[in-house]
Parts: sequence; C-alpha cells; structure tokens
Amino acid sequence: MYAISTWFRKGLTVLTLALLLFFAGKIFSIDWLGRSGWWSSWIAISVFIFVAASLKPVPAFLASFFFGWVSLISSFYWAEQMLAYSLDQEGWVPRIVFWTLVFVESLPIGVLGFLISWSRISFPTATGLGVPFAFWILAETWWPRVFAWTIGHSQQGWPTIVQIADIGGASLISWLVLWGACLPLLLLDAFGALERSAARRIASYRAVFLITTAIAVSVVYGRYCLSHWSDKSMHGPSYSIAAVQEDPSYVDSIQKMRAATDGLQEPFDLVCWPESTLGTLSTDLVSLADTEAMLNASMPPMVDVTPMIGLTKPLIAGGRSFDGLPSETIPQHQTAFVIDSAGSVLGHYHKRRLMPLGEYVPGETRWSWLHDWFQLNEYIIPGTQADPILMPDQARVGILVCFEDIIPEVARTTVACGAEVLVCIINASAFENSVALEQHMHLARLRAIENRRHLVRVAGTGVTCVIGPSGEIAKSVDVLSSSAFVAKAERISTLTLFTRLGNWTPWAALLTLGLALASQCFDWFKPFGRRE
Repeated sequence: MYAISTWFRKGLTVLTLALLLFFAGKIFSIDWLGRSGWWSSWIAISVFIFVAASLKPVPAFLASFFFGWVSLISSFYWAEQMLAYSLDQEGWVPRIVFWTLVFVESLPIGVLGFLISWSRISFPTATGLGVPFAFWILAETWWPRVFAWTIGHSQQGWPTIVQIADIGGASLISWLVLWGACLPLLLLDAFGALERSAARRIASYRAVFLITTAIAVSVVYGRYCLSHWSDKSMHGPSYSIAAVQEDPSYVDSIQKMRAATDGLQEPFDLVCWPESTLGTLSTDLVSLADTEAMLNASMPPMVDVTPMIGLTKPLIAGGRSFDGLPSETIPQHQTAFVIDSAGSVLGHYHKRRLMPLGEYVPGETRWSWLHDWFQLNEYIIPGTQADPILMPDQARVGILVCFEDIIPEVARTTVACGAEVLVCIINASAFENSVALEQHMHLARLRAIENRRHLVRVAGTGVTCVIGPSGEIAKSVDVLSSSAFVAKAERISTLTLFTRLGNWTPWAALLTLGLALASQCFDWFKPFGRRE
C-alpha cells in the first residue's frame, strides 16, 4: 500500500509539473503569435526557471525539453505548411522535417534546464545561474536552426527595453530577460526558508540589486534612445523609397507593379519591387533594353521586362543570376538587380545567407543525394560582397534579400561598409499564413535598432513596411494584399557600438562560462552530489 501511495504521489507530481510547463509554453508563445505580449515571456521563463531549479539535472532536462517542445510548436505551428510548399511535397516528408526541427531546437532548452539544476547544486551562490544563462546566449547564436529567433525578439512589445540592441544586439536583451525572469527565485533565496545558506542569501540580495539596477539603467537608456531617434528622424535628410507589394508568382504581376508605381502621387528617389520579380539572368547582362542580349543571357522561364524600363527613378527588383552563359548545371545566385530608367543594370547584390531547406540543404556539398531528396531544382550559392549599392544620387543603399533580414550579421556588415539605408526585398509566397508573415517582420525589426538605420521591407505578400531606427513601424500595408506607398527614410552615417564591434555578447557569455567552469574544475563531480 505504501509503494502504491508513493507511486501515486510521484505520478501526481509529474502530471502537475507537466501541466504547469504546458501552460507556461503556451504563455511563452503569446508574443510570437503577434499579440505584443512581451510580459508573457517573463512569466513563462520565470516558471520554467523555478521548475528547473527545483528538480535534479536529468528530470530538469526532460521537463525543460517538454517546455521547449510545447512553446515551439505553439509559436511556429505554420512551419509544416511552409515546408510542404518549399519542398513541393505533401504528406510525411514535410511532417518529418518539421518534427525533426522542433526536436533539434528543443534540445538546447532542455540543456538550459539541466544547467539551471546543475548550477543550483554546484554553486553555493546565485551567481551560478550565470552558467546556464551564458550557455543559452551561445545556443541562441550558434545552435543550428532555420529561423534565428531569440528571447530578445519577444520583447519588442516593450519598445523601451529593446533599445539596448544597438549595444549588444538581441543577445544582450535575452541575457537581461533571463536574469530578470529569475528574480522570483532569487527573492525566494533571499527572503525564503531559513535553511538557505547564509552565502546564498547574501549573494541573492546582491544579485537582486544588480539585476534591478541593470533593468532600470536599460529603461533609462531606452527612453533616451526613443526620444533621440524620434527627433533625429524628423529633422534629418530624408530619402524617399517607393515600396510595391504584389505577389510575383502571377503572370501579370510585373504589369501590376508598374501600374502601382505609376499610380503613386508622392515623389520618390528609389522604387523597390519584391524578390523573384525577374527571371534568371546572366551577370554579364548590361541592359534589359537589349532584346537580343536578353535572349542570349537568360534562362527559362522568360519574363517580360518591358514594364521595368522607363521608370523615373532607379529600380531594385529581385531575380536569379548566374555567371557566364546559360547552362542547366551552372550554380545560381538569389540576386537583387539595380536598374535605371533606360534599363541599364547599375549593379547586383547576391544573397549571402541562404534559406535552409528552401534554397539549400545543410550537408549537400558532402552528400549530394540530399539535394535531390529534398527536390530542390537548382543549386543556389551564396554571395560574398556586403558593400552597399551606390545610387546615381550618391545614396548608399544596403540591400538584403528575404531571409537575410533576420540574420544580424548580414545587416551589420553592409552598414559597416557604408550603407545609409537598408532595403530588404522578399517573396514570401511560401508563407501563406499571415502569422508567419508577421513573425518574419517581427524578427527583422531589431536590425533597424541594432544599426540605427531605416529598414524598408518590400514583400510580395507581406509585410511591406518601413521600420524606423528605434524599431517603430512608421508605415505598413496589410498582408496578402496588393498595395504601394512611399516611405521616408533618413540617410544615416553614424555607427552604433553593435555595428562597430559585431555581436560581442556571445563572446562575453563564452568568457563567463569559461571562468565559471574553471573555478569548479577541481570539484567536477560536485554537481551530482547532495544539494545544499
């Protein structure tokens, strides 16, 4: 009877924890589903930390993995449909890929929980939590994943706090949120049960003070930045960019883009059409107006480029390109073409970061069968040049293509090379769910803050918008619609600390992790011993 009672209590405890973490995972997804619930991440992570800290390492790993599984499925449930579209397959293949990705991305969350439990045993003071938090910053940066989401991205509903991104990027916001979310645990250490060790209580007092001070300083800095960049945006020299949202997958889409451009009432300095508007052209092509050269330097399907000629200002439009002469086996680039009013090609930008599973398969260079198994049609290779395009009016425009606006290093390097304004052209026809389109934009907003540049996103299906240097959405159009507007973007030349130094926060986390583990190297098996 005693054994039955014991197993019943254990089962009830496991069920309670599972339900608690299930609801915490659901709460964590609130902001990712487009409801601006930045507070939900603090609540969910606080619950997650508290549960992990109360368990032994292995159960903490399993519980944390479950939390990650629930939160990722809830936040990115649309990804299976997107994979089916990208891979041009239905049924079990996209489903297996989706669940594999969820499994892989849940693993570091499980390790985070394991390390929280480990640190509570191994380190006598609250500073031990620096080990799991440092690990998480490293995982956010270097763990393989399709979408570069971070905890920091979840805070954009609190504009004040995300302004520190121009110092240390999204990783610095994540680190602040993790420490802030562990305040309930530290307060329990400081003022809770008397059996807590004196060292842990004193360290908890200090940690609470330091964390609240860091949050307060971040809020003050954020308020200053919001005021400063709002004022600067209103009084700085402006650059007008016409943004046209039209799904490029339809036959008459280019004619519609031209009509939308001609219908704009405001003057503009540059016009942008979405990715995948053009066909596949040789980089040797110097003019779209040369019909014979177009035939000799193009690959099917052929596109009528006539509407691209005769615009009053330069045009940025996306397509594919190749070097040399057309060939079925030649590698291709995802390319942004810059075209003047006479149809002359002023420059190219080749996409530097490719979309995993959509444009390439990790490992395909070693195992070529992977490319065929995922049914990718062409071999797409990345570009190498980060330099912005110098326009005829001497404006330096940094161009990003689709997936690149969620990769911090891509935007940072082009700004470091002199870009005064950022433009991202996007197709997005694979994202038929409006939540996915909003999330893509959500991930991109920090690029504007990190580098203090206007970011004009021009998407085929959405979200076409202009993001100000403090992350605010100055103008946008509805997703899955056809529309156009003129965005006012300031030409900015100053460089932020993040732009100058790069994403230094993971290196600071790596140093923290190394110092903490080095201090414990002579007591390596201590974490598996008795709790204090």
